[in-house]
Amino acid sequence: MEAKATTEGGIVNIEGSLASGQNAVVTFKTSQLRLSKVLAEAPDIAVSGSATVTASQPHPKLDIDVQAFEYKGITFPAFTMQGRILANRIQIDAMLSRHLAGSIKGQGDAFFNGRIRLELEANLKNIGRDPNVPSEIQADAKAKVAIDTLGSSSSSLEVRGSIALSAVHYRSIKAETLVFDGLYRGALRQPYVKTRLSGKGVRVGNYVLGDTELTIAGGPYTYAVEGRAGTPEQRRAEFAATIQASTDGYLLHAKQVVVSAAGGTWRGFVEGLTFHPGQDLVVERIVLANGTQRLQVSGQYRFDGTEEIEAQCRILISQAYVPSWQQVSNLLPVERTCI
Repeated sequence: MEAKATTEGGIVNIEGSLASGQNAVVTFKTSQLRLSKVLAEAPDIAVSGSATVTASQPHPKLDIDVQAFEYKGITFPAFTMQGRILANRIQIDAMLSRHLAGSIKGQGDAFFNGRIRLELEANLKNIGRDPNVPSEIQADAKAKVAIDTLGSSSSSLEVRGSIALSAVHYRSIKAETLVFDGLYRGALRQPYVKTRLSGKGVRVGNYVLGDTELTIAGGPYTYAVEGRAGTPEQRRAEFAATIQASTDGYLLHAKQVVVSAAGGTWRGFVEGLTFHPGQDLVVERIVLANGTQRLQVSGQYRFDGTEEIEAQCRILISQAYVPSWQQVSNLLPVERTCI
């Protein structure tokens, strides 16, 4: 049996087998089909590929081979899937995508009301080649996450699990490993989060942070952040801050900053540190004090290219004893030309 169906969502070619004594098998092929135009409660996805339905009991079997598509601002890679058709959803028994010299495996459910719920394991190389990731990021990734779109709203996305990055290089930032654990829910730019970031061998330009730990909780507009960093030698930093998210960036205020370096412990605060993704980092004022010594920094770190940071800053030192340049450079990631 062969047929062609012209629908509001696109053209579908149909091939089928109805042999006596065997389960009926029907294959649907399309170069582009918008599902929401064919099924009233299906997600608004334009797909190309094939789907084979086998009329088995108690539920029909479904085998899918789909090309890459976009959904809720996310590009999904091509994949194959085996599952079953239930009353209110497609039960995904196994899914496989060969992607970025690695693979993504998963299982879950695709509901006819637009909700998608998946459990995924991924092992990927050079994630910057993925269209969902900024191309400047170089890293390999291993992940085990649960994704739930929660409903048809574009802002209803939940991600739980762990993502481990290795050999990380993003502009001036490098790290041996970065591990994210936690929860992400809501809009892509301003979500609710409760997450922990652990890093090893982290550095920004020539400034070595060493091992780092960062926790972030809150959202969608205000977040509480705590962090610490140090090297095996002695440098150590701790801070507690709040971050406010806006449409063009993130504003940080830290009431408590402690840095152990330059032969002592420096305490102070950060007032008005603004991060514009892909553009710059603007510092209104960082103030640190160690006894009678006081250090104040303001300026702009402009991201230039994939590795360079152009620094324009001003350092004011007010104290009875003026530290050496080596002490200052050990304390803050600035060049001598910033003085």
